[in-house]
Amino acid sequence: MALTLYWASGSPFAWSVMLALACKGLSCESRRLDMSQGEHKTPQFLALNPRGKVPVLVDGDAVITESLAILAYVDALQPEPPLFGTGALARARVMEALSSVMSYLEPALFPIPMQVFFKPWDEAGQDAVRRAIPAALAELEKVEAVLAGHDALAGSDLSVADLRLYPVLRFFWRAWIVVEKKGGVPELASLQRDRFPAIDGWCGRIEALPGFADTVPPHWVRKD
Repeated sequence: MALTLYWASGSPFAWSVMLALACKGLSCESRRLDMSQGEHKTPQFLALNPRGKVPVLVDGDAVITESLAILAYVDALQPEPPLFGTGALARARVMEALSSVMSYLEPALFPIPMQVFFKPWDEAGQDAVRRAIPAALAELEKVEAVLAGHDALAGSDLSVADLRLYPVLRFFWRAWIVVEKKGGVPELASLQRDRFPAIDGWCGRIEALPGFADTVPPHWVRKD
């Protein structure tokens, strides 16, 4: 039976799954949910995921929630190319990189887009963004240092760590576009993609993947 993916445009975690499916050459039935219309809170969707969150992958009678669980499932369905590494050390390096993204970078970066997208944009909100910049910059500099010496976060091959990080960064950089339309926080310029050449080159490698264009959030394409 065909895979069915429930997702929302702009969700970095759903995007990571879509990137994995593209890497694996796996097709799926697309079920895009409109969060603004509450489609993630309907009884039908809550029956799949009581938390009302995307992504959700359905494969026959199997329903998998949480993006990392879905990524592991997809990797097992189609082992090539491997996203979790092969061999003990390679797997450890992938998990090391993934843990670093989730434990350090995401907590540093997410306060900025969460403030921009979901909270009042007043003077206090702008100050909150400014306060978050140093921690975000420090984490981006760490990623830049890693990618200056490697093609990917865990070595030479893209892994689940890269597919987790890329959408998070794009979600983060999207906030800057929105901030500019709201009047801007000039200090955010120090965190943009063009300030990090190694990250920029790494992004280009992901964007060159077959099928990448089909994973980009549709509402971003329309408005950019």
